[in-house]
Amino acid sequence: MSSPAAALEVLELPASPHLESFVRAAARAGLDAERGVCLGLERELVLRDAAVFGLEAETARRILRRAAVAARPRLAVPPQLAQRVRSLQMPRPRAAIDVSEGLLVTVPDRLLARVPGQIPASALRQAAVPEMVGWEIAATLQGRTMGEWALRALAER
Repeated sequence: MSSPAAALEVLELPASPHLESFVRAAARAGLDAERGVCLGLERELVLRDAAVFGLEAETARRILRRAAVAARPRLAVPPQLAQRVRSLQMPRPRAAIDVSEGLLVTVPDRLLARVPGQIPASALRQAAVPEMVGWEIAATLQGRTMGEWALRALAER
């Protein structure tokens, strides 16, 4: 979940087969390419944070999968966030954009500041799309960013 007033940076992603398959998977999940890239990057940073706490990626993913399934709103969810959750839970597939020449995306500074250089290829894995969407739903229900939600879930384990 990002604030409308969040500072954004433009990032250029080079064309690659990974980017193409990721964008197609994100489109099937109802995400535009930019939103997909942001969620993929945030998921990658969550797994890095888990490693800092001594958790292996698979252990962290298992904990977060359980936390996502159990996530319930703590307060009333504002209409805008409720609509966002509905759009993630019941996606309308989109047409994937052509990324054969790369992709320009705007990414929140809070994410980009934590990634020196290029976004790692592991952040844009097609197989990660369902997981990142599930984590984003859970975070939105809690009124948090994915990173905030995940850190809390990992700390409460």
